[in-house]
Amino acid sequence: MLTTDDVKKLVAEQLERIADLARRDALAAILRDPVLEFHRWVSRDPASGIPVWILTEASEHGDRLAYTDAGFAPHDPWGYVDPRYGYVAIDFMWFTSLDDAFINSGMWKGPLPPDYEVA
Repeated sequence: MLTTDDVKKLVAEQLERIADLARRDALAAILRDPVLEFHRWVSRDPASGIPVWILTEASEHGDRLAYTDAGFAPHDPWGYVDPRYGYVAIDFMWFTSLDDAFINSGMWKGPLPPDYEVA
C-alpha cells in the first residue's frame, strides 16, 4: 500500500511535467497533503471499496482531484472524484496524468494547451 510520502512524490513528478507555469502554479495552489479514502468502485456493490488518495479540497462543484493505483490504474491513475455519483468507476473521470485530470475536472479556468481536446 502506498504511503502519503509516496503519493506526494508522484504528485511532485506530475507537477514537474506541466510546462505551462500558470497551470502548474494554479494546480499547486489547490493541492493539499494526500488523504486516503476508500470509495465504492461500482454503484451496485457497496463492498467494492478501493483506496483513493484525495489531493485537493472540493471544487465549486464538489469535485476533488485524486490518485489511485487500483481501478483504472496503472494506465489512468489520476482522476477526479465527484460525490454526486457515489462511486468512482466512471472511465471519463480518470486520466494518464494529473494535468489532464485537472483540466478535465473543470478546475483549470485558463486556456487549454494547443490542440488539446477535453475528453
